[in-house]
Amino acid sequence: MIHIVYEPLLAGNLIAQIISMFSMDEDQNFDIYNENDSEFWTQRESKFKIDPNIEFVKGHHYRFKHFLDYDKMIFCSCNTQKEKELLESRVAHVKHGIMNNPFLIDIRVFYLQELYDYLIERKKDFFNMPFSHIWDTKKFPTTMIECLKWLNLPYDEEKIKFAQKQWIKSNIIRRSKLTDKERNDYYEYRNRHADERKSQVRRAGTV
Repeated sequence: MIHIVYEPLLAGNLIAQIISMFSMDEDQNFDIYNENDSEFWTQRESKFKIDPNIEFVKGHHYRFKHFLDYDKMIFCSCNTQKEKELLESRVAHVKHGIMNNPFLIDIRVFYLQELYDYLIERKKDFFNMPFSHIWDTKKFPTTMIECLKWLNLPYDEEKIKFAQKQWIKSNIIRRSKLTDKERNDYYEYRNRHADERKSQVRRAGTV
């Protein structure tokens, strides 16, 4: 069993789609990502063929020690401020209900970061998939090939590049289709949260 440990909006499904293409020896229809008008992002994702031997595991669903039992674990990490900002940039156009709350984004990302550190300290073997690599057309094909090799699976660099290209293009198109109100509402909400977060940090420093 391959376990993909992630939080929503960290592209765990894209990783599964690519792995499934090689584990099941069956091409994926990544042109699904061209369908940008009628369906929510998650509805489109349900059209992909995912290997039944892949399990999605949200990091915050279990205690840390639970993850020590996984054999083949791919960890979708979000360890830098840049990666957190990339995640937050997807909230407005993917419209994932739970993740529209920036306080929950903080909690889930912090939990994932602590889980990552715990696994490193325990010398747990896993494959790290940094979220920033998903957006990097130079790094991602190399990282994804390393992941497939780690899983002892075949790979095709051109197919991986095409999958990434379609995913990135769809994000850009979805973002461009936001109305001014949707875009402004989201950024006002995010900026207000950023101000509240700074205020809490200042108050905590005075205790």
